Amino acid sequence: MEKLTFKNIVPELLKLIPEFVHFKDFKDAQGGLHIPYVIFQAFCRFYLFSYQRGDNEILKRMSDFLEKMAKSKDMGVWKIALIDGFLCKGFLENPDIKENYHAKIIESFGEHTKQVLRDVEKSKEEYENIISELLESIPELTEFEYFKLDKSNQDNQYIVFGIFRNFYLESLQQGKNELIKRMSDFLEEMAKKTESIFIQELLASGFLENFDGQADYYNGLVKTFGENTRKLLKEIAEYWKNHHDLVNKKWWQFW
Repeated sequence: MEKLTFKNIVPELLKLIPEFVHFKDFKDAQGGLHIPYVIFQAFCRFYLFSYQRGDNEILKRMSDFLEKMAKSKDMGVWKIALIDGFLCKGFLENPDIKENYHAKIIESFGEHTKQVLRDVEKSKEEYENIISELLESIPELTEFEYFKLDKSNQDNQYIVFGIFRNFYLESLQQGKNELIKRMSDFLEEMAKKTESIFIQELLASGFLENFDGQADYYNGLVKTFGENTRKLLKEIAEYWKNHHDLVNKKWWQFW
């Protein structure tokens, strides 16, 4: 098997598990071939289907593939395909697995896959509390126009962090240095939680990646970030520079 990357993860999966192409959910998901997390949600359902049928030889091949993903250093492989697609959207949110097969299927996973799953489950609590922590540290955000207008989504982490991003930019433009320092410190504490998968994903996708059209402020913005926040931003930028054909990202051009 070739080294797994975000580009080859689906073709490599189909080489090792050709039976998957005949599964109905795979056929339904084929429009997402360029979006591995869509395919890996369907792959989790195929995993459950194979477990229910007692197809142990196929299960072993699938478990081995997940284990290789769990060992991968490619952010797209372990984060987007394994964690977002298979474990979060596929495994943890499947009611049949949750009610009847959770422990049994975990037994079929390799040790690295089990560890990634443990890290995911541990980080969920931090993720669920992050909005209250943000508002405790940055109470000024509650007076921001867009936050007050969007009352129905004030418990949605990604929407709140999108509003927080805009508030950060506006505060930077207005030269509110003490407020910027507190906001930067909050982001830095998030960036330090390298084992907290949901927090890292929220910081990356909910805040750091979404500066398209903000090039005029980009360099000044980065200067306000702490060391760990900059490190994560650089990793994200390097990743999208190497995968710019897969998604329309502009901000990494300014790194």
